[in-house]
This record gives sequence, structure tokens and C-alpha cells, in this order.
Amino acid sequence: MPITNTQADNAKPQATLYRLNDGNGLQLEIRPTGRKFWIYRYRHPGTKKPTVYTMGEYPQVSIKRARAALLEAKALISDGVDPNTQKQRDRMRGQGETFLDVAREWYEKRLPKWTPANAEQTWKSLELDVLPHIGGRIITELEPPDLLLVIRRIEGRGGRLTRLKRYWRGYAQYSPMIRARELSDSLNAFTVWRTRQPLALGIERQIFQHVAAHHLSASKRVVQKLLRQHTCHRAYLQAVGQGGQRLNLDGSEAGAIHQAEREHAARVLAALPKA
Repeated sequence: MPITNTQADNAKPQATLYRLNDGNGLQLEIRPTGRKFWIYRYRHPGTKKPTVYTMGEYPQVSIKRARAALLEAKALISDGVDPNTQKQRDRMRGQGETFLDVAREWYEKRLPKWTPANAEQTWKSLELDVLPHIGGRIITELEPPDLLLVIRRIEGRGGRLTRLKRYWRGYAQYSPMIRARELSDSLNAFTVWRTRQPLALGIERQIFQHVAAHHLSASKRVVQKLLRQHTCHRAYLQAVGQGGQRLNLDGSEAGAIHQAEREHAARVLAALPKA
């Protein structure tokens, strides 16, 4: 049965937390401290893991408001959006926090761990490559294509992407925003094959150009799907089969091609029709 105001008011704390059911998945959680919170237990639309969405504390959030918040959360989930993620984005959007704000906080937190020379070089790199382009952007509004533009500018002047990758991973770990982690995955996807066959690298570049041209999210999942579709190219497989080094787009080493990868390429080549 639905919870009444009298029941909510009279619910006393116990040694362990307990919950009153309002129906439709809405629960009032009474904690040993005496505080009471509206919660909804659901499965994350992406990971499918059990998750708890907290809609506020009673009586500040009334029963009527909690029921309305539950309907809003369910609507988001039906659209494939995690309500906890959306709440976090809305809060940060309301604060108007920019990428520059997050970068400064991250920099100040890391400063004691760096030498003066390293700290100076780090901020100079940000001022040169990143802040002029996305420093003023609201952090929750940044999308993978925005990061692609930064990458292209760095590539255009012959700069290194390795440092940008490292910095962005730091932002993703430091900032509570979910978008930072999504964008970090996008940046990490920019590792390509380069072997003794330049054509193999060319094929990979075409894939990333396709991602950018169609304004796709360059997540690992998207790139891996494209690779599965396009890397059956015979020249690519031959290049992988010959071995060599795997490099990032900036030319830095990303590790050698493993023997298992070479053997897989050989098996696929053997199964392909003769040219």
C-alpha cells in the first residue's frame, strides 16, 4: 500500500536500516541515524548492474514529489539514460563549470607531485593545445567530436598525443563528471597499427576520418566495430602478419604486434578467396 504522511513521520530508526514500500518501486529508506531517504532500485540501462537512485530526503522531498521524481527516472531509463548520470550532468550544468575550471582544480591537486619544470611544461601544453579551443566550454556539453578537433590541431603542428592522453585520463579520474570518462575512452581509441606496410596505417586513418566526418562518437566500441568491418583488407592483414611495431597517431610507440595477432591474421588470409 502507498505510504501516508503519518507513516513516514512515525517511522522510527532501528539498529539496521529498513525500508517502507510505496509501490511502483519507490521506497522510503529509514537509516539508523534517523534520516529518511527516497530511493529507487533499478538496473543500469547500460551495464545492467543493480543500481540505487536517491531522490532526496524526507520530509524535504515530499511523498508527492518523490513519486513524480520516480516517474521521471523511469522515463529516462526507458530512453536508455541512467538517472544518476543525468542528475550529475544537470547539477554541473547548473553550476556552469567549464573545462578550464576542471583543469585548474586537477592541476592544483597534482602540483605537489611535480617538479617545477614539469608543472610549468604541463600548463604550457594545456595553454598551447587545449585551453584555447575548449577551455571555455561547459564541461557537460563537451562531445567526442570536440576532442577530435583538438587532436587534429595537435597533429597539424606535429605535436604529440601521448601527453594529451595522460592529462585527459587524469581529468577523468579527478572530475566526478561522467562525460570525462566517455571522452577519455574516445581518446584512448586513437591507437592505430603501423607495420612495415604503410598501407595498413592508411586504412586505419580512413576509419578515423570516417568517424569524424559522420560526427560519430569515437568510442572504443565504435572504432572496434569499424575495424572489424574494414580490416579484412588483404594488405592490412599481410602487414599485421609480417609483424612490426604498433604506433599511436603521433608516432610514439604503443607496443609490438603480438604473435597471436600475427597468427590470427595468417588464418584470416588463408580463409580469404585468392586475389
